[in-house]
Amino acid sequence: MSSDSDSGGEDRHRQRKRRRQSTPEWDDSERHYRICVGESLTPRYKVLDLLGEGTFGKVVECWDRKRKQYVAVKIIRAIDKYREAAITEMNILDEITKGDPRGRSGCIQLLTWFDFRGHLCMVFPRYGSSLYDFIKKNQYQPFSTRTIRDFAKQLCKSVAYIHSINLIHTDLKPENILLENDEYYTTTDTEGSPHTQFHYPKHNNLVLIDFGGATFDDRHHTSIVSTRHYRAPEVILDQGWTFPCDMWSIGCILVEFYTGDALFQTHRNSEHLALMEKIIGNFPAKMVQKSKYFEDGKFKLKELASTNRKYVERSKTLKELIPDPSFLDLIKKMLDYNPSQRMTAAEALKHPFLK
Repeated sequence: MSSDSDSGGEDRHRQRKRRRQSTPEWDDSERHYRICVGESLTPRYKVLDLLGEGTFGKVVECWDRKRKQYVAVKIIRAIDKYREAAITEMNILDEITKGDPRGRSGCIQLLTWFDFRGHLCMVFPRYGSSLYDFIKKNQYQPFSTRTIRDFAKQLCKSVAYIHSINLIHTDLKPENILLENDEYYTTTDTEGSPHTQFHYPKHNNLVLIDFGGATFDDRHHTSIVSTRHYRAPEVILDQGWTFPCDMWSIGCILVEFYTGDALFQTHRNSEHLALMEKIIGNFPAKMVQKSKYFEDGKFKLKELASTNRKYVERSKTLKELIPDPSFLDLIKKMLDYNPSQRMTAAEALKHPFLK
């Protein structure tokens, strides 16, 4: 017994040792690149700051010594599947740029790419913070109607363009929408604490980013797309998805800009569908007739835990959340349950609220 155990322990020790030996000193154990502010990624790019990180790798701010400008460099993990995904994203970005060489669509453009110490590095212009980070730093205060109108126009213009080249973003959310720059002006809360200050962007220009999960409509579609809060009902119900799933996400995003809170704050399919029914109204019978979550065309609310039921019951309807009739009409058309009847990005640009 003991000899088998010892042998197993020795094997595990040797495996760990081999992994350590095979991992370069500039990578951590997960094959993320170790960021050192002040170092250079090739002689051209000086690292100034870490901007963000995720499962794919890290994003750093760099000074481009050749172009004499600040850039954002996405350093992909040194693992094959992440490298392959990054190559796919670069191919998609190439397609976006082919039809929009001057960047008028508002979609991020890839400046160049290079390999460094086994890591694929993608170079982008350096923009401001994401709208999610801006809202968070601003204590989740809603944007003004005028700002929302500007944002909505740009989002619909960007999405109308990518849809025109047969591309579906699949992961529209405030985290994937950047302000062109971080300039803002400050106001003080006169009704509450005199020390409470709110920030508002000086410029409303946006940039749509993260096409890593984007899919051409004639390519393979995975069953699940979109971050939970912005996921369309046809995705949850596993009824297939295409371009309209992006428009559902935009509708959710615009309501969040209007109220300061995510429209569907949930992490479970059952609660998500129940919230949809409470906030938007009943689902079409054809859409739910074969779903385990529904009975006689209505969500089986009794199956939710009591705390979840109370949360759903307390939620406000769209009409209660949005008193502006023109904006409400736009959102209702973006959040139509039926994907074939849901407003397209091109149609949204002609809506009275955006004019």
